[in-house]
Amino acid sequence: RSFGRAATHPRTYLHFLRSLHPSLVALFLVSVSATLSNKTLLRGFFEGLTYSLTTWQLACASLGTMLAERIGVYRPQRVPTKHGRLVQAVAFVFSCEILCSNLALRLVPVPFHVSLRAASPFLTLVLSVLFFNEHTTLTTTSTLLVVLLGVALTSHHEAWLSLGSLLLSASALLLTAKSLLVSHVLESRLHLAPLDILARLSPLSMTHCAGFAILNSEPAKLWHFLRGQECTRAHVAQVALNGILSFGVVVLGLVAERRTRPPALAITAHAAQASTILFSLVLFGLRLSPLNCLGVALTLAGGVLYARWDAQDKKDRVLLDG
Repeated sequence: RSFGRAATHPRTYLHFLRSLHPSLVALFLVSVSATLSNKTLLRGFFEGLTYSLTTWQLACASLGTMLAERIGVYRPQRVPTKHGRLVQAVAFVFSCEILCSNLALRLVPVPFHVSLRAASPFLTLVLSVLFFNEHTTLTTTSTLLVVLLGVALTSHHEAWLSLGSLLLSASALLLTAKSLLVSHVLESRLHLAPLDILARLSPLSMTHCAGFAILNSEPAKLWHFLRGQECTRAHVAQVALNGILSFGVVVLGLVAERRTRPPALAITAHAAQASTILFSLVLFGLRLSPLNCLGVALTLAGGVLYARWDAQDKKDRVLLDG
């Protein structure tokens, strides 16, 4: 009874919101805005200019990290020459992951895009156990089975052999590979700070994406649009805002990771995913079947449970080692 009374009382939620760190609230708002901005641009005047949009986002990330270094937010670590190829390899994976995600976002509905990419922790866990000798509990693993069931229901009636689905699956695999390479190579072996990693990856990835854009004849299309009467100040403002949001998601994620507990950041990310799906239903006129809705709910709920139990596992391991 006391639980039910608390759940229906507005003060419960006001107290919860006040207890959140400001960086988590900002990350939530910027994450939702960035995804919806990407979808809007890719469906609008940036349709067919996916590589150019990705190049712009990475250019903003590069400029942002240069500014952060200039004002003393971080100091770049010296990387031995023999490890230079490792950084280049991770940068290539980084650029391919962003490209696949943006290409898929243009072709598939937002709920399907969000749900399938939410399953990447399952792949990360499997590969970590197989290749990096990490341990996990049955409880943590079972929560990821809930995520997989949710993805299966969300993708009901989706064509798995379509180009959009294949690109989305590739982006989830590349997201997993990127996470493992960053955590086990760049952070653990080379001891690079998060902003230092972004500063090294962004320029290289921007070069890759710019090359893809040139091969796809996008610069000519973009120049034709910019010179035409269709291009307005509102379009320029949209693109500028998109670049700021893309960089903001990364920076706020790093700030929140330092100043909050592990489960809070992951739960905020899943809350942002849920809100993105809800807003996309309104903005883009999407329709979900009851099975799709159940799938989205299971995917996000499983992700939240995984975040909590995984953080608890890590805490228990630290206590045992201590």
